[in-house]
Amino acid sequence: MTMHPLLKLAASQPQLLADHAQAYAALAAEEAKNFSAAWLQRVVYFLAAGVLMLIGLIFVGVALLLAAATAPDQRPAEWALWVVPLAPMVLGALCFAMANAKAMHSPFATLKAQVQADKSLLADIAGR
Repeated sequence: MTMHPLLKLAASQPQLLADHAQAYAALAAEEAKNFSAAWLQRVVYFLAAGVLMLIGLIFVGVALLLAAATAPDQRPAEWALWVVPLAPMVLGALCFAMANAKAMHSPFATLKAQVQADKSLLADIAGR
């Protein structure tokens, strides 16, 4: 009866398996850190976009009220009624575009690929 190569390795060199498990843990921690940072950045951009759009809508309401309250010939800077609400809305659209610019990759994709590589290596060793 032949012993599985992984069991032989565990019996003869247990430190190698411990080092390998430690490398897996480090890889998982790094992937979790990267994914959470990307997710947090995306949330901040979406939040900024929403706040800026809301500010722009408030300014649109104020501009409409000012336009309704004053006669057209008494408005000294009518362009300001357009520019002031438009500025935060444009910035909000840019924040929204930046949030969608980076596609969120699958979490732990590198770890999954490493597991698959190790599984195929073990299958090759066991097949010998």
